[in-house]
Amino acid sequence: MALKVSCVNRRMVDSLDKFLQPRPRRFHIVAPKGCDRFERYSSKVRCYLEDALVPNLTSAVVRGWLHDRFSQRPAADLQRVLDRSTWFYQQFLKLAVAQYIPDLAQHFLIFDSECAPLTPPATQCLPHAGYQHTYQLLTGRPIIPSPSDGSSLVTHHILVYKPYMAQFLGNITGPQHAGKHLGWAMSVLDAVAALREMGEVNVGFSEYWSYLSWVQDNYPCTVAFARRREWTRTPATAPAPLPISVTPARQRKLIEHIPICCPTASNLEATAGAGWLFTGYELGHHHHCNYHHPVFEQGYADWFLD
Repeated sequence: MALKVSCVNRRMVDSLDKFLQPRPRRFHIVAPKGCDRFERYSSKVRCYLEDALVPNLTSAVVRGWLHDRFSQRPAADLQRVLDRSTWFYQQFLKLAVAQYIPDLAQHFLIFDSECAPLTPPATQCLPHAGYQHTYQLLTGRPIIPSPSDGSSLVTHHILVYKPYMAQFLGNITGPQHAGKHLGWAMSVLDAVAALREMGEVNVGFSEYWSYLSWVQDNYPCTVAFARRREWTRTPATAPAPLPISVTPARQRKLIEHIPICCPTASNLEATAGAGWLFTGYELGHHHHCNYHHPVFEQGYADWFLD
């Protein structure tokens, strides 16, 4: 899943193609726009418009589901959960793609598009109460933390086995939604709506942690835990403006130079040297990177790859 083309998700494709063994046959990217530009990254890339991939699963539909379930809450709480609708929507898309992407392998890897692999990643599987309570409401079982340090299994990547995913989605579908298209997604939001604290609602579900816990509960021989966390959310050097900038084409005398931040080979090598398998590179969290600047509405420096 990707918001738009960027130098980060271009690096992600390049690095996965370099490090992943066996070599990937395809990269499937789901995005709201820019599919023609994503497919220029590599001949292996296939892109799908997010609102057209899964029937009747769109950002607007999920927002409507949340409105129906939280409309009796105070107005401020309702607005907070509606602001999180795209967050829930992206998780539902990740769980649904196994059924709708054509020619997808039985085993496939979901990898967050704001991360960059540094070395060949292991396909192994900071706790939030909302994640845990929702999973227990859906399955009747406690969620499973990492046995090494008790942390969550929100690992920003996940190896999926399609038959297990189908069973998981069927298992979490409540009787009130049995037989309905996307009944599992509505069941998740029913469980989220049962949470009373808005702090829990805002982190009310984790697709990664829930699927991995369910597999561990039902097929424990297929799961091996790493001895320690092997990825970092931030690189060795935090994203910083590069010695290049973008100048919009505007009819005015003042020339505006807009700095950009992109993952560089030297920064990724330094991060790999610290022993990490992959790193996050979340530019939207750094105001100085200008990720949300209007000039980058259609894409963010996807031409950069050093």
